[in-house]
Amino acid sequence: RFPSADSRSLNPLSLMARLFAERPARDAEEKKATVRFQACVQRFVLSSNTDVESFRLSLLVLSGCGSAEDIPTVLSRVLPARDEDRVETLRLGMRCLQEIVQRSHQIGDLTQAVRALDAKNLLEIEGAIVRDTTQERTEALIRHELWDLLRVVNLARRKSSLSPILSSRFDSPVQRSHSALAAERDPALKERILALEPRFDADRIPDAFVWGRLTGLYDQQVLTEDVRGRLLSRARDLGLSEKAYENGFRAGVSWAIGALEGIDKDGELDAGTHLGELITAESLAFRSLDWDLGRPKAEGIIARWSMIWRQAQAMEEGHLLELKDPGDGEGGKLGFDAYVSLGLAGLSELRCSFVMPKSSKPYLLRCRLLVQKARRTVFPNEGEAALLIRDHAGQEAMISINGGAISEILLPVGNQFSSGDPCQVTIQLHASSTTPVWVYLVEFLAVESDDLVEELRTK
Repeated sequence: RFPSADSRSLNPLSLMARLFAERPARDAEEKKATVRFQACVQRFVLSSNTDVESFRLSLLVLSGCGSAEDIPTVLSRVLPARDEDRVETLRLGMRCLQEIVQRSHQIGDLTQAVRALDAKNLLEIEGAIVRDTTQERTEALIRHELWDLLRVVNLARRKSSLSPILSSRFDSPVQRSHSALAAERDPALKERILALEPRFDADRIPDAFVWGRLTGLYDQQVLTEDVRGRLLSRARDLGLSEKAYENGFRAGVSWAIGALEGIDKDGELDAGTHLGELITAESLAFRSLDWDLGRPKAEGIIARWSMIWRQAQAMEEGHLLELKDPGDGEGGKLGFDAYVSLGLAGLSELRCSFVMPKSSKPYLLRCRLLVQKARRTVFPNEGEAALLIRDHAGQEAMISINGGAISEILLPVGNQFSSGDPCQVTIQLHASSTTPVWVYLVEFLAVESDDLVEELRTK
């Protein structure tokens, strides 16, 4: 029997779930090697004594080692779910089914998978969405998961020479996914693609990648070349970069070619964040991030590192920002999509070194962070993330990062500091994390002791 999922942060079931999510069985031979794991987790899923968190982790295991025979089992437990957060269980169930169908392309049970997950099952899932969602925004988000599942099922049905399940059969108040429509080769969407309509969605203009992605899902060479020619012609007319449009379009088509074979490039987890990387990365050394240096413009800032602009600011000499991470660490382009990634739980960390400025009074130190949890949709709660913040005296604070938005963290660090004192603070991705954290800003602010004591007293 597996221990309860909340008995400790890294129990055997949690480890197994993470390993199968990061390294699923990708072909028939690998599938044979997972049979014993699959049988064990099947019993666990079916048991009425399994707690909610462990059940969700079991779904994650089946995402990586399950097959067509597991589809009825998943449906039988997910559809009648009555736990406190039924929507999350339903979301994870759909993700599990999606992963099983996608991997069925490679492991050899594609036809069995699409026959086990038919229109009746998908309509029952829609009924559960209507039953369990009470907020309009929540229903919109969970229905997008249904459209993703429908896209995957219809691509598998096409490969098995079966007719698509039309999205028009679903009574949805939410706009249907264009990817799902393309997977069923919707003729109306095809006409819109050929016309290069400026808006597929209400709130944004799609780039060349989106056109390539949707065109590629039709899997019709004549259509692909036709849209490509029209797209490049439009780029010329608007004085835009033909090369950029060409590259974006081809990247979208490449994504679609993978999807036709059951490969979800959006769902691939960066290799440098895999649990197995700990075996080879334990001796990884820190490396310095040398960025342009300036003086802080705001009062009270001792040291500041902006990952967005790759800039450092410090009051005194002796500042240093170092990173330990198996990846390149610096994700995104310069600007508001840039960050430093902490990807490997228990190992990846930033080390911040700086010197306290001159003052007649002792200081207390505050740390301000702007961070974001990377969403891994196949994991419960889209992954768990926490930071362990440690000062040079060994004092520690653990901060959980929730949701998918950028979060501001403000916390005191260490005891009193005097002028010229060297300081060092490390920010580590906690060992219990199952998803990376992106860091956008690290800032240290000095507050004179008397001021902070008075502030805390009045709160």
